Amino acid sequence: MSIGRRLLLGSFLFRLLFLPLSLTELNPYAQNDARRFEKLARRFGETLRHGNLPDVEIYTQFIPVMKIGPSDTVWSLVLSPFWLFPGPSGVYARVALLFLGSVAVYNVYALGVRFHSRRAGLLAALPVAAFPSFALSHPTLLRESTILFATTTLVRVFAATAGKRWRFRPASVAILLGLVLVTRPDNIYPYLFAIAIGSWIGWTVRHHAYRTAGAVATTAGLGVVAFGRSIVGLAVQTLSTIHRQRTRGETAYLEQFVPETLIEMVVFSWIGVLYFYFTPFPWMVGQLETLVVLVEPLVNLAYAIPALAGFRYVVRRDVAVGTGLVAGFVVVSVFYSIGTVNVGTAVRMRQQFVWVLYLFGAIYVIDRFRLASDREATP
Repeated sequence: MSIGRRLLLGSFLFRLLFLPLSLTELNPYAQNDARRFEKLARRFGETLRHGNLPDVEIYTQFIPVMKIGPSDTVWSLVLSPFWLFPGPSGVYARVALLFLGSVAVYNVYALGVRFHSRRAGLLAALPVAAFPSFALSHPTLLRESTILFATTTLVRVFAATAGKRWRFRPASVAILLGLVLVTRPDNIYPYLFAIAIGSWIGWTVRHHAYRTAGAVATTAGLGVVAFGRSIVGLAVQTLSTIHRQRTRGETAYLEQFVPETLIEMVVFSWIGVLYFYFTPFPWMVGQLETLVVLVEPLVNLAYAIPALAGFRYVVRRDVAVGTGLVAGFVVVSVFYSIGTVNVGTAVRMRQQFVWVLYLFGAIYVIDRFRLASDREATP
């Protein structure tokens, strides 16, 4: 059995061990949102089983730009078909979701292999496979495993088909973006931005159309100058509202500072990014949910430092995918750093993107060790 398959199977079995905890109060991630999703999904499933359609207003979730608030109804509706089957429907749903989380682990490994080597892939995938926050949240009815699966698979599709013609690529991308839309609608805009940047850079390099690219960039810049004020104003207002809504609970941080202008957000963003990826700090530990993930920020930091140089290897290997991945990572990091001011929320939300740090950091570390080994072997 190959390393990738062993990793997939091991991740699945490891998550399966935590399934009993997700059915009780012992798993901190199986409470609050997860229980609300299950309650709604059961109700929708029972309605479908009786031959009726659930009476929900799904369209209201998608019309506003950067919709504020949880898309409980949509996600619960996605889960509801599991309640059409006889038996423990909640267990079926949890097994399916933890399997998606295991596939996401394999995707991270495959991307490491694609951009560097099997060792880099394994080093990048290990935190996703073994960290408590991943292993405890994936066997629950939360959206984390699904959005992680959709994100990593989307990057794999672009990486595997870069410079090639694959007739199923548009359909695959559309399905995965649809999955992003029903799990966390706010992400659709940063994802489309990353795809646009990557596609534009890739097209420019392949066709050597640097003058055309310059003209497009100039036009886009003028468009931002002309219409950017209203867009930026809407974004600032939306993020400020999200910031206020999430400064609650015992694990809230930076609640005294609410950015109200673009300048304040720029100043706040880099601090917010540090908190987003590297909390909980030792003085923040006060609940079981934060205690079980205390070691994770230290490992994140250990990957983040080499990742600052490791991204260049990915861009060099595939300029379109690498540039899109870097651009998307920066945008979503800033977005979530401003809108996330609670340790519990940060630990869950960063699962969608922290694997990028693991990927870049692992590639740099493995490459440095390989160069050092080559120098030692040279007579």
